[in-house]
Amino acid sequence: MNTTWDTATSLYLRRDRNSAHSFLNMDKWEKALLFSPDGTIPRGIAGLAFLCLLDLVAHPDRIAAKLR
Repeated sequence: MNTTWDTATSLYLRRDRNSAHSFLNMDKWEKALLFSPDGTIPRGIAGLAFLCLLDLVAHPDRIAAKLR
């Protein structure tokens, strides 16, 4: 199946949302979409969780406001 990244992302998110229902009734294209990633993470994304933690440490008032 050849598709654009935008379409594949949209289809993946829809399938992920509905995946709690069942993996048994998936079409072939849905199986290819879910099981084709090789597990590698782009270098630029690897530090994203750390940046979120730094933002939390730098602005603790934001989390306090969300917890109220």
